[in-house]
Amino acid sequence: MRRYNILFLTFFLSSLSIIVGINFSIDPAGLFRNSGSEAEMAKLLLNSNYLSVAGNYDERQFKKYCVLYEPTDRPITLITGSSRSMQISGDNLGSSVLNLSVSGASIEDHLALGVLGLRHLKVNRIVVGLDPWVFNVASGQNRWESINLEFEAAILMLHLSAGTNNHQKSYQSSKFTQLLNWSYTESSINTLLSGNTSRYKASDSGTPESGFLKIRRDGSLIYTSDRESLSTNAVGKEAADAAVYSLGNFSFSKPALALLDSFVGLMQKTTKVDIFLPPYHPIAFEKMNMLHPELKIVEAEIRRFAESKAIKVWGSYDPTRSNCSSNDFYDEMHPKDSCIRKIFVPSHFDRGSL
Repeated sequence: MRRYNILFLTFFLSSLSIIVGINFSIDPAGLFRNSGSEAEMAKLLLNSNYLSVAGNYDERQFKKYCVLYEPTDRPITLITGSSRSMQISGDNLGSSVLNLSVSGASIEDHLALGVLGLRHLKVNRIVVGLDPWVFNVASGQNRWESINLEFEAAILMLHLSAGTNNHQKSYQSSKFTQLLNWSYTESSINTLLSGNTSRYKASDSGTPESGFLKIRRDGSLIYTSDRESLSTNAVGKEAADAAVYSLGNFSFSKPALALLDSFVGLMQKTTKVDIFLPPYHPIAFEKMNMLHPELKIVEAEIRRFAESKAIKVWGSYDPTRSNCSSNDFYDEMHPKDSCIRKIFVPSHFDRGSL
């Protein structure tokens, strides 16, 4: 029995060591890397029409450098949000845009990148894309930690103490816990098997490519040709089968709402603020309504908040209210350009109303 226990313990510790080693070396969210390649990518995009990207890089560090390298002499509209807001472009809004959206955005990302943009650029408007998980205590989103210094600077600019962010302190795990996180391990293994180390190149064409995402000069996203070519039926099947993202064990985060309040208050001193609610695929939305009735509660809370601040709300988690159909989605939760255009009619956006 003792020999068996020793063998089991040896196997267990060896397995943990392998998992930690893979997650640290692959590091799919870029939590443990320096930001050299992200700075180079931002410089390359500054002088290009498009940047083709494949593989693993830190989106947050990249967007940070996009702010720092952006010319400061022209009025600009900032976009903050998750990958569900990445389709918002200057063409959609009819104005100069810098899209700072990052995958799985939390309230910390909004503050870190939004305030950074306010400090360095001539911002005349900001569109804040709010996903429901931003207000979920148990969302598990902690990728913002790669721009922790920018978040701390935002907290100081908001005249808040670091301890004020109970949403961060009480519920967001340290980045080091990701070394033993199974979801992070899955991402690492998928990256390893696909051979997707970071690759990027300048491009003059906005035509979708196989295997490469494209980032427009304004920071908005063009999906791969493989994703663009999926049929409506195939996307609908994906939407029906997909798991609900980051809404499990939902508990509404009042600290996140308080941070949003402080953020909006700072922005409204010098710039116009709008809120965007990215819609879900109709099939996914129907399923989410059954499994997560809090989705409607979150939207109602955001709308109450916006009304109290005289803020225009664009879109809705409900695709019907956003006038978007099954043809307007890449998957269960990412709207296409066609959906964004239906929500943000440029002439209406200039006036701030639909």
